[in-house]
Amino acid sequence: MKSFQMKALALAVLGLAGFGVAGSAMACDNTNLSAWSAQGTNQGTLTVVAGGLEATPSACKLAARLTGTDPLSAAGVVFTDTTTEPTYHFRFYFNQDNIGTLSGLGASAQIFKMNAATLYPAVKANPFLFRLGITSDNTGTNKLVAAVACDNGGNNICLTSPLPISAGNHYVEGALTTGTSGTFKLWLDKNTTAVSPPAPDASLTINNNGWGGGKSIGLGLGAHQPGWTLNQDVYFDAFDSRRQTFIGP
Repeated sequence: MKSFQMKALALAVLGLAGFGVAGSAMACDNTNLSAWSAQGTNQGTLTVVAGGLEATPSACKLAARLTGTDPLSAAGVVFTDTTTEPTYHFRFYFNQDNIGTLSGLGASAQIFKMNAATLYPAVKANPFLFRLGITSDNTGTNKLVAAVACDNGGNNICLTSPLPISAGNHYVEGALTTGTSGTFKLWLDKNTTAVSPPAPDASLTINNNGWGGGKSIGLGLGAHQPGWTLNQDVYFDAFDSRRQTFIGP
């Protein structure tokens, strides 16, 4: 396997190198989002606020909230690649304490995604290579789960086993490999054991070759289902990614 090159999106909001720690003189405002390709809000808000999520906090973090009942509501940032990415590693911190325990089976919202090089291919129903979400199974504990394009037919996705999310700040890391024998792995809070998605049935494998590689990523909130707690911030920080090719300069 080729070594991965690091692409640190130069954002104060995301707590990357060179922006100091909490208490520095740097302003924490939405001008810090300029390294992303776009910002998207629909019945939602996106704000840069002081105080990072890492053990040694950076100056700022990203606060995303959903304010309306439209399932297409969104509050996030997007980065679009100049080429397609066949292999991708990512990590970021998040804190979802403000939303409390989600009410009802299936209450959820997306927090991160990678979309395919070609959205909505003719025979593919799913535009994404993977999506991460915070969800509930009505047991009183919020959970992190990934939905992954897996069978090249478009109608089936593979889900990782839900990972319980306790109170406080969390570190999530993942790795995607595309192809006829693709892989997806997810780690929560630096656990040494990765969670991989099981196929919906024994005949399916993680075949995501037809999606053509990753083209864009989105960080923030979207695609929420009934039972999601509206008007509460979820925080994101310290986003980093490693790819076979650089994105941007």
